[in-house]
Amino acid sequence: MDVEKIAVSVVMNSIAMTDILSPFINSGDKEPSWDGNIYIHSDHNKTKKDIKKIPVQVKGEIRKSVPPKKKPKFSVSVVDLNNWLNHGGIVLFVVLTDETGSNNAIYYDSLLPVKIRALEKISQGKKNISIPLKEFSTDSNKKVEVMLNFHENMLKQSSFTKANLQTMDEWVQKGGLENITFTVAAYGKQNEIKDFDAVLLRNDLYMYANVKDMPIPIPLPEIPMDIHIARDYFYNVQVKGHIFYKSYSIVKHKNGMDVHIGKGTVLRITENAKKAELSFRARGTLSECIHDTEFIISVMENLELTVNGATIRFANSGRNDAEQYRNNLEYYKDVQAMLNKFGVNKELLCDNLSDRDQNNLHNFTLAMVKETNIVFPGATNGIIYGRFVIANLVLLIWATKINEKEYKLDSFFGDHKLAVFEDENHSGGPHAITHYAMLRKQDFIEASNIDYEKIAEDLNQNEVCPVVVEQLTFFMLEMLKAYDEQEEKKQELLHAAEKYCDWLIDNEEGTNDNMILNKLQIVRRSRELSDSEMGILSELSNSNKELAVKCGANLLLGKNEEAQRCFDKMDQQDQDAFIQYPICNLGHLSYEE
Repeated sequence: MDVEKIAVSVVMNSIAMTDILSPFINSGDKEPSWDGNIYIHSDHNKTKKDIKKIPVQVKGEIRKSVPPKKKPKFSVSVVDLNNWLNHGGIVLFVVLTDETGSNNAIYYDSLLPVKIRALEKISQGKKNISIPLKEFSTDSNKKVEVMLNFHENMLKQSSFTKANLQTMDEWVQKGGLENITFTVAAYGKQNEIKDFDAVLLRNDLYMYANVKDMPIPIPLPEIPMDIHIARDYFYNVQVKGHIFYKSYSIVKHKNGMDVHIGKGTVLRITENAKKAELSFRARGTLSECIHDTEFIISVMENLELTVNGATIRFANSGRNDAEQYRNNLEYYKDVQAMLNKFGVNKELLCDNLSDRDQNNLHNFTLAMVKETNIVFPGATNGIIYGRFVIANLVLLIWATKINEKEYKLDSFFGDHKLAVFEDENHSGGPHAITHYAMLRKQDFIEASNIDYEKIAEDLNQNEVCPVVVEQLTFFMLEMLKAYDEQEEKKQELLHAAEKYCDWLIDNEEGTNDNMILNKLQIVRRSRELSDSEMGILSELSNSNKELAVKCGANLLLGKNEEAQRCFDKMDQQDQDAFIQYPICNLGHLSYEE
């Protein structure tokens, strides 16, 4: 049995079935590296006018099973690859035939210069390289598509068989890249070509860089191998009349398409819609995990879902998973309840949670929702407070020691008492002070559960005395520092700082120039200063006030040079202290060289 002659005959017969392709292929390997050509005619009469020529090689192999269970590969010599590269490429056909020669299947690969160069690069000095093959369609229009796309890209790549091809990133860095293009040809009557996505997915794609001052597109060495086409659709997704989503997305790929519902549900439909499989994995934010899990439970309980009016029904096989999803949903809701008790105002990102994150979520949920005590390994203090990181969240917590090992966990923004003394020996006191005075700039910047309203309303906790006034002044300045560094400015923080400033002014004996500056720097952050406010600052800047007051007043007046002169007159210690104040964020002071 002459396998090569059978292979050539099978390919020629397949090509001859089309309306604009003509095969001229020799049998018996009479010409090295080539067996002949396929011609693309410009009309159905197959005239010689405007014909296009595509070089081909045809090989045959005997297989026990035709078609094979797995997509076949074919070994070609690197010498042949180089010959094909030098002549702009080739379409390689491989015909698999059984031992009787009567059962045949055609496979192929379009070997264009960009692909050949990629194959040569990975051959690493080998004499032969194995090439994955694709099934050659039995649809005549799709056969023509293969040839049209090969010829189109062959024309664009033939001039670059030996040129140094720049990658997309290299063109971006080099400059002059105007855009990236690709073209795909479809063949058939206009009313027959309905799914352009399918045309895009079933044909090889090559990308070309359009570069400034270059007359022709330049091929890129990157070859998109696994193309996905995504589109959003704004139609309802519901179960038994209950609408869960008002949109979904469809991602098409070479093996079919995936319908993505929410963040976690994927309805995978195989090619030709022969099979539909539903998969689910909770992902995204905690709120999305809760909603998506409620959806998948409903689908499993009712064994159906409706997408854009079309109802899809499922077998009973998934109901065993529903119980696990119910347990997961209960836990997700407990975690949400825990975060609510902490006053978290940011979504928990559930993807990529570390083991430590999951353990902390579990322990904190037990402590806050189930009201169990919690252990902080190594902790000995009577009270633990501050920032605690879980995944993307930073929680401000307050934990009170209950016994030798255990603590009672609470939000930092609960009802907690604090007192201060006038010296380190705990004499002169205690004096009641809001526990929020322990917060520092970084807490306001990082924490996910700041309650500005409670901070502002807690002023009544404070005893009027010098040590409390000093602590609250420092606290107010920390709030202003945080406000200046916040990426998204929180007006609630500025409002809280202003309330503390007003309290300090109301409870000061006499006039405090520094507190006036603090009040006006808060105002300056929220609006333009009035004429009367500017007048107050002018008096402070021109009087015989201390240098720090005059410097601050000039900064608020926008007189940076005057402020700098005052700053330069301070001694080093005073400069180091002053430069830390948030009022300096409203100007530009520098040390003398």
